[in-house]
Amino acid sequence: MFLLYHRFFEPFKSLFSSLFSFKVLLLFVMLAMFLSPAKVGHCLDLSFAWDANTEPDLAGYRIFYREKGQNYNYYNPAWQETETTATIYNLDANTTYYFVSRAYDIYDNESLNSVELRYENGIITSSSGGGGGGCFIATAAYGSPLEPHVTLLRQFRDRFLLPHAAGRTFVHLYYTYSPPMADFISGHERLRMVVRWSLLPFVGISWSLLRFGFLPTALFLLLVLTMICVGRVSLAEFRKKV
Repeated sequence: MFLLYHRFFEPFKSLFSSLFSFKVLLLFVMLAMFLSPAKVGHCLDLSFAWDANTEPDLAGYRIFYREKGQNYNYYNPAWQETETTATIYNLDANTTYYFVSRAYDIYDNESLNSVELRYENGIITSSSGGGGGGCFIATAAYGSPLEPHVTLLRQFRDRFLLPHAAGRTFVHLYYTYSPPMADFISGHERLRMVVRWSLLPFVGISWSLLRFGFLPTALFLLLVLTMICVGRVSLAEFRKKV
């Protein structure tokens, strides 16, 4: 049996008053093996500890986990309490697991995901597929939650998606269904390159929105679309004449 203490949760500072933005704190990892594997088979218990949030309307914390290739089920937390320590029991020591945490307030509003942690072969690390508050696919493609493109997309999420109900719904669905895709992408270098190229239009639009605002970006996109349409019409007329 393994007993693993890992301070991996977000501090959840200004969780609900600042559009759910918070800074990741990884405080410590301590792994202690105190029973022989021959005696307990593949049974695994993982224990977590974190700093308490100071938000006055905080109601508690939730832990979610998934196996590799699966989605998170945010409707069924593996653990939910008000304490700052938790243990997930009866896991399989030979299975790869991913963990995220969320804080929630008295109105049941949830924070964004904490940094995603991965347990594999007795070792727990920050996952390249889901760190930095949940930009799973972008983080898998660029290789780090601190990569500038990933940071920019995260800023777009915080500023333009989370303040609106439709945007929050989109983010929730993305967090639910994108982790298995991120797992697959992170293991294939050529696919990571393709995804990086595919994300460039979204990165460009996000950069423009953050730098210039909605109206200039919308006008620019309208101009580009108009030029494309005019070009296609002109090309069609040219082919008719030929």
